[in-house]
Order: sequence, then C-alpha cells, then structure tokens
Amino acid sequence: MTRSWFGGVAAIAMIAAAPLGASLPARSVDDAAGIVPLDADAFPIGEQQILALGEASHGNEDILRARNRLILQLVDEGRIGWVALETGFAESRLLDAFVRGGAGEAADVAKHGFTSGFGAFEANVALLRDLRAANALRAERDKVGVIGIDLSLGGPLDSAPTMAPVRCALEGVGDAKRRATLTARFLEAVKPGLGAPTVTTRQKAAFRDLADRLNAALSPTASVEARTCGRIVLQSAAVFDGIPTAVTPGSIPNDAWISVSRRDEAMASNALNALRRSAGKSVVLFAHTSHVLKVARRGGQWRTQEHPPTSMGEVLRQRLASRYYVIANVEPAPADGSQVPDLIPAFRTDCAKPCVVLADARPTLRRSTVRIGINGSDEQLIDTAAADAFLILPQQEPERR
Repeated sequence: MTRSWFGGVAAIAMIAAAPLGASLPARSVDDAAGIVPLDADAFPIGEQQILALGEASHGNEDILRARNRLILQLVDEGRIGWVALETGFAESRLLDAFVRGGAGEAADVAKHGFTSGFGAFEANVALLRDLRAANALRAERDKVGVIGIDLSLGGPLDSAPTMAPVRCALEGVGDAKRRATLTARFLEAVKPGLGAPTVTTRQKAAFRDLADRLNAALSPTASVEARTCGRIVLQSAAVFDGIPTAVTPGSIPNDAWISVSRRDEAMASNALNALRRSAGKSVVLFAHTSHVLKVARRGGQWRTQEHPPTSMGEVLRQRLASRYYVIANVEPAPADGSQVPDLIPAFRTDCAKPCVVLADARPTLRRSTVRIGINGSDEQLIDTAAADAFLILPQQEPERR
C-alpha cells in the first residue's frame, strides 16, 4: 500500500470532518504530503445522523481500508454507536458478538457472518479485528456494534428468502412444538424458491402466510434480535411476493423494479432501526453506491424498467433530510457516446490522486444530469444532488511488460 493511497484515505476523513454543507475544495494528497490528520471534533454529530459511504464495485480493498480508517477515527472519538453494513442481519449477529469480545477467530467469523462472500475480503476481516481491539478499551455501554441491514436473500434476482432470518426469529418462539412445526413448514416453503427460474404465486402466498404465523408466534419475552429477524422475514416475504413469476437467465424483467425497490426500502427501515438503537450516537452505513444514493436508480441495467427502482438512500433522505449524509465512490462511466457527461471529468479533470469532491463544488453543474460508473461496466444517470460528496479513485494504468 503506497503513501499516496493513505493520502486518499485522509481526503475521505477531511470531508467527514467538515460541517454539513461546508464548501471545501476537492482534495488530493500526493506521495510527499503524508497523512492529513482528521479533526474528529469538527465532525457535526451533535444530533444523530447516518453517514453513508458507498462503494462503486463490491470488494474494492482500497475503499474498504479507507472505510475502516474513517470508522476507527469516529470510534476513537465516541461519535458512533453502530457500523451498519450491506450484509444479512441474521448472520451479522456473529460479527457483532465478535467485535464486542466474543469467541472466535476474525477470519472464520467473517466467513460465516458476512453474506454474499464479503467475508473473503481482507479489509472486512481487518475491520472486525480493529473494532474488537477498540471495544476492548471501552466500557460495555460505549462499545460500537456491527449490524447487517440486508435480508439474507438468494435465488431469482437474489430475491428469494433463505432460512437464516427464519432460524433467528424462531429463537423467539417459546413453544417447542410450534417452533418445530414452523421450522418444517419453512424448510418446504423456502427450498423450492431458491435458484429456480420460475416462482409461482402459490410459493409466494405460502411464504407470506408462514411469515405472518411466525411473527404471531413470537413470545412476549422474545429478544430484540429475534423480533428484528421476525420483521426481516416479513420484509423478505414482501420482496419475494414482488419478484417476477418468470426470469429469463441473463435478462432483467421490466417489472423487476418492484422487488428491487422493496429490498431497498427494507434496508432503509433496518438502517433507521440501527439509528434508533444507537443510544443518541450516529451510524456509519456502508453499502454499494447504487443503494446509498439519494435518488432512484436510472439508466444502465435498469433502463428497461417500467419504473425506476427506489434506492435505500432515497428513503433515508426523505426520513432524515440533512441528517443523511452521503459520500459516494464512483467509477468512470462506460464510453458509449452518450450526450450525458461523465461526472468525473465534469467535476474534476485533474484528480490524479484519490480525492473527494463536494457535490456543490461546481455550482454550474448543480442538479444537472451526469453519468457515473458502477460495477466496472455499468452506469447510472443521476443529478449531482444524489450525494453530498463523491470519492474518485483514478483508473489504474495497465502494467507494462
């Protein structure tokens, strides 16, 4: 890891330390400049807020390391109560127990506590180790937790429910016979939907009915975790109910926006729940850029949709207004001859090092439509109010042989 990257990390910290709406210039740090120290006291967390950091492509280790550094600086200052991640809530209980001092090895906990294979990334393992070390120095009430906001999904369009949140919720069913019956019925209802190209109305109805039965069976003394999982099972049922009944491999049906929107709406609800549980502190939220943006998803893979999917960030903006602050990592938009400008050259043509550019740094572009790249080859159409700041990493030049 070069010093120039650590300078880029510090650029993220600079934006995080600035009061909301401050008019800082884009900042890039060269090899000789070293690390710009974070003035955490300047970070405006007088009232609870969600600070969201988006990654343009899942698994960029540089972005993950930058996220870790920012999180740990805020933890050291006692500014946050939770780190909320785009991973299944049920599985993330393992992550939370570990960072609070529970048993296990970080790599093994990451493997089982992150969904979608995210536990394989070195920086995710490092986050667990570092948070555990930081928490070891803190009183129990001041420990910072890790919480998943996703639904443990799989199958068609990644929208069919799995058993993880079901098993978690079943911990709150006190009657052993009822618990066994629900387990057996869920196993039959879930298994047929996973990986199948066709989902029937009957399958959807069966899972929805079981989700209602499960929540009705929860004991009055059920834990917060079991009740949260029960809610996630209901959210999963809503997502499952909205997926297209037939999916052609390699294509996205034009009504896929329904289930996609429901998933993002559920994640927003779960992020807000984390904020409510944060004991007056703020929450750092980390997810894909397409989820954290304050606007609906348009263009790219969603251009054939009857309606643009609702983003998680759009819901959070509506609920929290200025208390939802977004730093979105973006990639160069695919070169397709579009008349819509690419955000990166439009905002900052001399960003030779990792840098952060505030959305209002170029007033002439405010609220204009631009393109951003995500996932290496896809794009979205947004206006510059979609985020408060954009994190830009220059493209790596190919190695010369």
